[in-house]
Amino acid sequence: MEFMPENRFFVLVLLVLLAACGRQLPDPGSEAYEEIVSAFYSGTSAMEVGEDLRAEARLSLVTERAPAEPSAWANLALMAMRRGEFEAAAAHLEKARSLAEDSAPILYLSGLLEQLEGRMVEAAAYMRLALVSDSSYTRAAYVLATDLEPENPEPFARLVAAEPDNLAVLVERARRAAGEGNAEALASAIGRLAELGAAWNSDAKAQLESVHDAFGAGDLEATSVQLAFLRNVLLSEEAFRQDLGRLRASVEV
Repeated sequence: MEFMPENRFFVLVLLVLLAACGRQLPDPGSEAYEEIVSAFYSGTSAMEVGEDLRAEARLSLVTERAPAEPSAWANLALMAMRRGEFEAAAAHLEKARSLAEDSAPILYLSGLLEQLEGRMVEAAAYMRLALVSDSSYTRAAYVLATDLEPENPEPFARLVAAEPDNLAVLVERARRAAGEGNAEALASAIGRLAELGAAWNSDAKAQLESVHDAFGAGDLEATSVQLAFLRNVLLSEEAFRQDLGRLRASVEV
């Protein structure tokens, strides 16, 4: 699994956060409700800056006051995963799934846990379920396309359709085209990278030129190698890191 130092902490904040939806929550606007909302957001903010003790205390308060809110359980699972406490993470995720069985983010996080523990078949199953729940959930598609089912073209096709100008997707699209010997698709991807890379730093521009040179020489194998180098160089570019962050969550353990 790839870890992203540029996106150190991924906080799973569900869009359904504290939205009632029939759950046993305090009335919106009440003092109890505001306390839960404050505890959740202060907990996730603490997670983002690595203050795990504070984060766990605040999120645990949410699970005590609003035990039917799945996002708090999911974020507790994520913190347990970061500490390598996989048994605790599994218990938290089981609780979260029991409350929101069709939540793509929770299914995705369940897949990440399986991946961390080396159960790739189970990880892929969760990622596919996440896509069944939300066909536009690109994080699950990215893990399937790059880690779990790279031979399956369907997850990557989803990525290209959903994020055609995502730099990480474009680099991967170019790499795949080189491997398949598809010069037309490769030229298209490289050309778009050049258009989007006008503001890149000098190292990234120089490496893209190396990609151009290899492709111009008709050496697709060398082009693929230069694209791998380009991806590594682009990790220093904020735009690339942001694009990659939309596809890949980091779990530090």
